[in-house]
Amino acid sequence: MPQYSSLQPQARLNHQNQPCLWKLSKALAVSTYPPCRLLIATPNQQDAKSNKEKLLKNILGDKHSIEAVINFSSAAQGKKGIEYSLIVVDIHPKENKTTVYIDVSTSNKAIANLSPENRAILGASIYRLYRGQHPAKIFVPEEVESFLRAQFSRGYRDVKNICVAVLNNPGKLVQAHSVKQFIRRHQDSADTVSSVADLSEILQILHHGKPPSCIFVIGNNGAGKSLLLRDLITRLGEQNITTVGISTTIHDRFPSSDATLRHRNFIYKGARTSSRSIMLSNLHEDASQQTANIFKDQHKLDALVECFESLGYAPRFYLIKKAATVAEDTAADEQFIKLDLIVKNNKFPPNISEYEFGLVRAGSKEQVRPYSALSSGEQNITHLLLRIITNEQAGRVFLVDEPEVSLHLQWQQSLPRVFGILSRRFHISFVVATHSPTVITNASDPLMHCFQLNKGELRPLNEEERFSVESIILEGFDTYTPNNRGVHEKCAKLVAQTISNRNTPNGPDSKSALKELKILQNLVKTTGGNSSGASGDLELIRKAHTAISLLLQDDEIEIA
Repeated sequence: MPQYSSLQPQARLNHQNQPCLWKLSKALAVSTYPPCRLLIATPNQQDAKSNKEKLLKNILGDKHSIEAVINFSSAAQGKKGIEYSLIVVDIHPKENKTTVYIDVSTSNKAIANLSPENRAILGASIYRLYRGQHPAKIFVPEEVESFLRAQFSRGYRDVKNICVAVLNNPGKLVQAHSVKQFIRRHQDSADTVSSVADLSEILQILHHGKPPSCIFVIGNNGAGKSLLLRDLITRLGEQNITTVGISTTIHDRFPSSDATLRHRNFIYKGARTSSRSIMLSNLHEDASQQTANIFKDQHKLDALVECFESLGYAPRFYLIKKAATVAEDTAADEQFIKLDLIVKNNKFPPNISEYEFGLVRAGSKEQVRPYSALSSGEQNITHLLLRIITNEQAGRVFLVDEPEVSLHLQWQQSLPRVFGILSRRFHISFVVATHSPTVITNASDPLMHCFQLNKGELRPLNEEERFSVESIILEGFDTYTPNNRGVHEKCAKLVAQTISNRNTPNGPDSKSALKELKILQNLVKTTGGNSSGASGDLELIRKAHTAISLLLQDDEIEIA
């Protein structure tokens, strides 16, 4: 008897939904499940409900049980179409204690970016994870694999609006409920859908009661770093942790006036003054007011001085009267007000908006540079420091989006040290999204954690990896440089993983290592040119392929 069969009790499935059902069934069947499972595909229309219940009662009886109900659609994305339920019946005596309900229909907005066929594959993959097995990689497209990594990197879990597994009542017939409604009623303890990656490790680091920390997430453009920060607003808000969003560009993905997020303790302190614009005059005025606030608080002022000194500025600060407000009879001491590093010695003019913040570079004697005359990088770093220090409060988490924009290499190297100073002084934490390997390689403080975001996977970087710029560039940015130590590390890692997988029952598909070697080989061939370093790396890749092929023995995947 085949492991799976298909029954269509209500209507013959037409050509529109055959691709979805075929992919769903195929992805379910690629495995050695204990026989036997029966698949029943039935439309979800109201008039089919009673017939479906009668059919299930006749099939199930007292010996069989519903293992899964998967809601999927027949129509193309964006069209109404017909929704179906694929019911997976366990023909064995009732052994499983739970039934999993999965909604991958086109009306499910939580997976809006997936096609109907890919939604079907997603549904089958979730079912396999629920059964403790890995998705069938041969059928899983990259966008589905990214979603699976983001939600289920540690195995199956209930996810809001996507899937829930519920205990069965031993004395009651398990029914194929309306999947959408059933999930809504039973998802109180389910996890929130993550847009880009599984955030559990970051959330654990930031949990209430844990010491302050600095978390750096590196990834290529488009990897989802900004969306990750936005997800953290919601997830940390659920724990009543206040988050502060900071960016120096208008292109951040933070909400500024999103009413649905206001109650989740989010404060926007980025560069935008409206939905997608920056008013420079407002930024300059804000800098003046923030400076005045800091110079009235000794604790804040000491932190500002230490940060600026680490960036190469002398600890000398001024308020400079704006040119447009200077009259002919304005005294010199009114045009330049030197600020004292002892708070009680400072006196501020009542019309602070007529002044702007000025500072002195180390080694430049008393050459005062007003905020408006600073370079874009200097303005960005000043804006960053002023916003953080004026909004500090113990326990807050600052979400910083690409702070390295417009900063020269030396300041990029100093950024982790600056965040460490602020974290320790104010007992605050940071999650910093960056595409700068320089930032990662300088995050050496014990309170710092580094992650790499790539294709839905948020992978912690160990100490050796974070100090290797070459490995970060190769793994995170798909970029090869000749004589790259990352190639050696990648080959060794794949061989070791293959050995481990072959010794693990129901482990991941070991053939994927050969595919990764093929991708790496193409990358080196494409970007390495004719250098001797590239030739040596290609030879190393060939040797790794030979070693893995011997381990797999019958594998016929070829690498040219």
